[in-house]
Amino acid sequence: MDSTAMMKNSESVDCYATARDMMLTAKPAEPVYCLYRDRLATVAKRFVGGFPGKTMFAVKANPFPVVLDTIWEAGIRCFDTASLPEIALVRERLPDAELFYMAPVRIHGTVHDAYKTYGVRNFVADHPDELKRVLAETSAKDTTVFIRTAVPNEDAIYDLSTKFGAETEATVEMIKTVKDHGAEPALAFNVGSMVMNPQSYETGLGICADILNKIGLPIRHLDIGGGFPWAYPDIEAPELETYFDRIRMARDALPLAGDATIYCEPGRAMVADGMSLVVQVLLRKGDELYINDGIYGSFSESNISNGDVWYPTSVTRPDGTAPNGDMVPLTVWGPTCDSLDKLPKPVPLPADIQEGDWIEVATMGAYSNSVRTAFNGFFPNNMVEITNGRPPELI
Repeated sequence: MDSTAMMKNSESVDCYATARDMMLTAKPAEPVYCLYRDRLATVAKRFVGGFPGKTMFAVKANPFPVVLDTIWEAGIRCFDTASLPEIALVRERLPDAELFYMAPVRIHGTVHDAYKTYGVRNFVADHPDELKRVLAETSAKDTTVFIRTAVPNEDAIYDLSTKFGAETEATVEMIKTVKDHGAEPALAFNVGSMVMNPQSYETGLGICADILNKIGLPIRHLDIGGGFPWAYPDIEAPELETYFDRIRMARDALPLAGDATIYCEPGRAMVADGMSLVVQVLLRKGDELYINDGIYGSFSESNISNGDVWYPTSVTRPDGTAPNGDMVPLTVWGPTCDSLDKLPKPVPLPADIQEGDWIEVATMGAYSNSVRTAFNGFFPNNMVEITNGRPPELI
């Protein structure tokens, strides 16, 4: 396959009715990301219509331009960016988007560049020194500064409070500093990633209520972060609407300004269902498979989660048939020469899977292409759009 011809993600991508059609027509020897725009748009519209506030997409989860386009077309107008390259990407692609520079610690000078060059007016801080830099590099009269407070959470698969977030008293003092400087003070928290209990957001909002009562200021902007989960074969997740309802009730009890807006920052939940990955079996050695992607590429998260995050799969043979053997656990190796390039747990696959077979791995829209590396010269970079098919479902 000519990867240059297939990967046109800066403008458009080649289209196939189904992933199977793509495999049998293009016969890809390299990994291929399959975008299901209808599924991506469906989830974005759930956030637009269901979340009781404004939704900003966390670009870090999937920065492919066609993904940004699809989310924009579905109604998302705010974007959570964590670096100057992400800011530049969204501003150049979607010039009317509202950008939020929501990394609490940044490369020095990038706040100035974000403000002056790209028109960013929303920033976050969780420490007085970082706050000082934000205030020094922006104009107070048109800048909103979110102070991120810590919300520990044992119900998240990834607890983010260990890295970011100020204690309550420090949060109160920094909010007062923002106000005294003449900028718009705002409040933020993040309950982690893959938050399995909607109660976690109520806990965070309860901490915010205590802070709001202490400061006595009419806060008009509150960011509750991301963390909304998605279901995987070994992980059951509540429906998004369950979270929306609990957040709405907790929000209504907060002493916010009358015209206040709350924001959320979904990444995984927004894009996980919108993309699959097609890989090919390079070699089989007994109960071991070697495929053309691995932990240095699209499967990094499987390694980070110690195999807890896995994905639905289906297998297609070069002759168009499907294996019919029972599912058995197989050890899966990536293509690099590094012996660490191994998926952390055996993967259930057909017992008669063989060299040359393609595996479509679903629910790969989040943290696959965004965390890939070019280690050993392998860099998955092909994308197509699937217009009339469905990826493998959860079993």
